[in-house]
Amino acid sequence: MGVAQILELESIGDDVWRAWTPPGSNRTDIYGGQVAGQALRAASLSVEPGLLANSAHCYFLRRGQPELPLDIHVERVRAGRTYASRRIDVRQDGRSIFAMLASFHTEEPGGTYDHDMPPGVPGPEEVAAPDHPPGWGPEFELRSIDVEAPVVRWWGRIPGPLGDDPALHLCGLLYASDMRAGGAAIAALGYEDAGGPPRGDDGRPIGNFGSLDH
Repeated sequence: MGVAQILELESIGDDVWRAWTPPGSNRTDIYGGQVAGQALRAASLSVEPGLLANSAHCYFLRRGQPELPLDIHVERVRAGRTYASRRIDVRQDGRSIFAMLASFHTEEPGGTYDHDMPPGVPGPEEVAAPDHPPGWGPEFELRSIDVEAPVVRWWGRIPGPLGDDPALHLCGLLYASDMRAGGAAIAALGYEDAGGPPRGDDGRPIGNFGSLDH
């Protein structure tokens, strides 16, 4: 299932949408970027056309259950001529598992600035064949760059079409933004494996990690 399909929501009430976790994720929980992307998609559907997300602050409150639907409740906090704010609450089985505060803004002309690319970083076509992180599947293409931990660098893209809706593209960007963040954190603590939880001498995971504040 592609990211565009993951971001498809069903309206089940006034400012309430329902989303699902795609089958075959091989996870006992839900990938945080999926929930964040779906929440932002619901909020985007509640604002006037032309308003695009310019910030999103996310809190992961409980571990998601992939077999249950996600009911996304959107509160219209503020609706101005150029800005709008939304508070989003994602629930499973009546309990909040995720909360977001998102801001939307009309596109306006202005200057742009970006940082220079770090030296020695190969382009995406120069990196070896893409690897698919366990639990995310083929819906996202990720190409890792070999660097010394705890730095994590990768190129990524959504291979399937997302259409011409810029709001959907921003949801896809938020979907991707949660990848490899946990791996960088545990590598900074001295564990070599930046792709999963630290393991003991017997190979079994030590503790757990996950997104909390994003």
